[in-house]
Amino acid sequence: MSDDQSFLWSPRLLQAAAASQTQFAIALGELQYDDPFTALILYNGIFSQPWERIDVQREINAVLPVRLGQDGREFDFAALSNEGDFYYLGDEITREKIPGAGVLSEDATGAGALYDLAHDGDAFIAVGDGAQIYRRVGENDWRLDLPQLIQEPGFEAVGFGSVAPLSPSSAYAVGAAYPTSTEYNVTEDPEFSPDLNADQLIELFRRGWERSAQQGPHGPESRVYHFNGTDWRRLEVPTSNLINDVFIESETRIWMVGQGGVILLGNAEHGFRDVSFHGDTETLVSVTKFQDRIIVASDHGLHSFDGHVLSRIRPRIDPAVNNAVPNPIRVQAVDDMLFYFDSGNGIHCWDGVTWTAIPIPPALLVRDFQGLPPRD
Repeated sequence: MSDDQSFLWSPRLLQAAAASQTQFAIALGELQYDDPFTALILYNGIFSQPWERIDVQREINAVLPVRLGQDGREFDFAALSNEGDFYYLGDEITREKIPGAGVLSEDATGAGALYDLAHDGDAFIAVGDGAQIYRRVGENDWRLDLPQLIQEPGFEAVGFGSVAPLSPSSAYAVGAAYPTSTEYNVTEDPEFSPDLNADQLIELFRRGWERSAQQGPHGPESRVYHFNGTDWRRLEVPTSNLINDVFIESETRIWMVGQGGVILLGNAEHGFRDVSFHGDTETLVSVTKFQDRIIVASDHGLHSFDGHVLSRIRPRIDPAVNNAVPNPIRVQAVDDMLFYFDSGNGIHCWDGVTWTAIPIPPALLVRDFQGLPPRD
């Protein structure tokens, strides 16, 4: 790669997950549909050189810690691409391809991209568009849990964006049902031109699809499904707002957050109730429990939820980076540490009193990675 190409790469933190107070993984990249590339970066603070980088020619949509051993104190990581590539990042790096998943893959069935990955202690679960829910029950052995496409009157597709397991016999998958839309031909759009590049064409198609969907009776609606160890079934929830994240506090206390400030609490057996304050309309993207507080990340800030309202938490962000404007992608509590992963501002930890930034070495932010410099 030329120096110019390397300079033009402006990665952002796209996905992240913490395993312990000293161990996490992140995915850095740009959303370039015609040039998919992601730098998977692993951090383990117990080593004098804590950083490791693995490059993949895919768009990574999920990273996940995998607990090892009987005591559960050691972790590997796994990652999932939009095309259904499953990467296991342990002592050795392995790759598997989920058959039929993806958009541009040679074996893609047309169901669409994959978006999230979970590990239930016995198997991996991957979910995505086209009602795709896969379970990995052995090496290179992925099974489609919903072999039949979910059909609902007035809706043309159901897709899943997030999944959280409680045990091998219980998992929650959330997503959306998309209404039947009118025909849309991108070449007949007034803004269409043969000179449009791939990104411009995708954006034009997205806007056109949204306009055609709005001509239907309603927009996309949230869908929540539960796995009981044998079957997946749809759960009724008291909102049509799209759900973005699921956090399992305990078997009976499952939290869900999403668009329009919605916060749900409940479980599959007894149902869910809307506990959000109806004056809150922010898009909520992530939820966790830290110490005795529920912490919620919106698309532009952090909040503490007391069971009634959201109160702003102000992380200590470098004012020279991204104008100190928060852009959270995930908040996650591990033991007595809160990890705050921000798309533009990087990685921060909070012990309840003090904020600590974990700067990413500049050598890891160059696309043509040449390795880390030796430590003094």
